[in-house]
Amino acid sequence: INIATDATRTYSSERSSQLGRISLVDMFGLENFPVNRFEQFCINYASEMIQHRYLTDNFKTMTDEYATEKLRLDGMDDLQMVDNSDLMELLGGKIGIIVALDEECVRQGGSDSMFVYKVKVVHEMSSRMVNDRHHSAGIFSIRHSADTIEYTADEFMERNSD
Repeated sequence: INIATDATRTYSSERSSQLGRISLVDMFGLENFPVNRFEQFCINYASEMIQHRYLTDNFKTMTDEYATEKLRLDGMDDLQMVDNSDLMELLGGKIGIIVALDEECVRQGGSDSMFVYKVKVVHEMSSRMVNDRHHSAGIFSIRHSADTIEYTADEFMERNSD
């Protein structure tokens, strides 16, 4: 059966260059430990970026193409539930968490707790940011796609500067 389904054997060498390619991404998912620091934040940011790229390239492109062709997507009418664009804006947007961290790193007298304070104030209306009054000054939580993760910002600035 492998020989019968092998496209390189089935098609002539002239057409084999036209064969498509399938790529797989092996995602380990989010990291959520009892104490999550800068490294977990970066890994989780990368994971969310990969998911966003995958969703955009596959589902968004497909739904746009179907809409253009006036075709129905049975059972897939509401793909909003998998969209993490708002999270990507919170993490890496123009006024996102990464920008706030970079700004605090270059500010004279910047601190991890001031970074957290600014993030909480700027993004208090974000549905992805957890507004918990019981958090200490150096802790913030984010509702990621798969889980809510609490980050301890101790040494965020130092590790970001490396």
